[in-house]
Amino acid sequence: MTGIPPGGPGYGARDLEQALGRLREILGVARSLGRISEAGELLDLINTTACDKLGCNVCAIAIRGDDGVIRYTAASGLTAEEDHALRGAVLHPAAFAALREAAVPIGTVCCVPPGHPVRDRPDVIAGMPLGGSPTASGRRSCSLVFAPLIGKDGETLGLLNPADPLHGPFPGPRETHLLETLAELIVVGLEIVRARAVERASVAVAQAQRRQLEDLLAASAQVRGYYSLDEVLREIARAMTTAGGFRRAAVYLRMPDDDLVVGATVGLSEAERNSCGRPL
Repeated sequence: MTGIPPGGPGYGARDLEQALGRLREILGVARSLGRISEAGELLDLINTTACDKLGCNVCAIAIRGDDGVIRYTAASGLTAEEDHALRGAVLHPAAFAALREAAVPIGTVCCVPPGHPVRDRPDVIAGMPLGGSPTASGRRSCSLVFAPLIGKDGETLGLLNPADPLHGPFPGPRETHLLETLAELIVVGLEIVRARAVERASVAVAQAQRRQLEDLLAASAQVRGYYSLDEVLREIARAMTTAGGFRRAAVYLRMPDDDLVVGATVGLSEAERNSCGRPL
């Protein structure tokens, strides 16, 4: 027993080096998640990596919308015309469920054989145009392969769909493991992107509230320096638009006879001012 793997002394070393190279690539993608803040940038990175490392001419990612429908949102390896057509594809829940039921599972990757009847369903053809065109015999020449994107709650968020492999049977064990890893990275990356979007929105709200407070304090200080009621009312109306976030504002006063009259306005036309009531 020498411990030398089949294929010669260099066989194991070559395989190990290739595996290390793939691992470095995946780690590079994972590190990139720390700087990515937009979903489009994330999906483009995954698609480019998938095409390169899976040995495919085309790779696309589809995301499920709030309506439950899956739509392609990013692709690599297509012409502008093909990309436009792909983004118009709609995969409805019933078609996606039929595909998953028909698929041969390889880990978490789904593989639908070329001759399976589900491939000829109109809603499948319309929803997954990267499934390949029929040959002269009516059979498709390659399997339809996709990796579902599964969220933390077990819900399907979309799919990763490589197509047009450059050579050999697809997917093999190596490609399957890589597809699973890339699908998981998409899910993690989307969670990071969404969390950062919420954080940015929270910061924007806090900044807007701070500006409003600053404007209110400035308006308050300004009002204390006025000696005319008209000036005070105009400053209050102005503060409602700057600090309050309104485009137009009107300040009404209640008269001794309980009538409401307009004391000041901002952003209103003359006709609108007249419709508000007689001026003070």
